Amino acid sequence: MDIEEGHELNALKGIDFNKVRINVLTIENATSINSIQKIEEIRRLMHENDYILWGIIVGLDDIYVHKNFLN
Repeated sequence: MDIEEGHELNALKGIDFNKVRINVLTIENATSINSIQKIEEIRRLMHENDYILWGIIVGLDDIYVHKNFLN
């Protein structure tokens, strides 16, 4: 799925993680001052849905892996 830049959080909030499990997600983390709060909200949402922040490509992407996929 390709989400338009700036709409990542809204798209993630629209996913019912109880019905759909995505093993690995890469989410843009462009770090302008205005987006730092949005990045933190995304990280919190992913954590609440059992995703681990597995890697960061600085200034580009956060890589999340579902905890069950790592087992």
